[in-house]
Amino acid sequence: MNNIYKTPDAELVQPATSGNQLALYKISGVGIATFFGSLIAGGYLAAYNLKALGRHHEARNVMITTVTASALLVIVSYTLPARFNLPGIAAGIVQTMIMVQFSKKWFAYDIASHMTNHGKMHSNWNAFGISILFLLLLLGIIFLIAYFLAI
Repeated sequence: MNNIYKTPDAELVQPATSGNQLALYKISGVGIATFFGSLIAGGYLAAYNLKALGRHHEARNVMITTVTASALLVIVSYTLPARFNLPGIAAGIVQTMIMVQFSKKWFAYDIASHMTNHGKMHSNWNAFGISILFLLLLLGIIFLIAYFLAI
């Protein structure tokens, strides 16, 4: 017998925009962090986004890849500019372009969906501040290495 006053049996689903959802960095923020802070800073923000999206394994791979690529870039930068007389800014522009393109591939759709659902986004100024912290950290490491090599 059908009771027209009984509510239908349905599984309740949590809405996509829950209150505990983390804020994400825009792709432009990843580019800013990469240009001003290094490939590692951009990789850190990309990994943060991937972790916030629940893709922890990919976040770990991004950090390993960006640290390795940064080490290779340092090695190449000591040999390449001397031979080919390239300006130092060229490496920064190239690594920023590469990081932005990879970020689009990794989470552009997720960011668009996040923004459509009125999800929180970090400011690009926040990304810039993080890039400055990474830059200071890397400069400190470089000065320490140079100091101990000079002894």
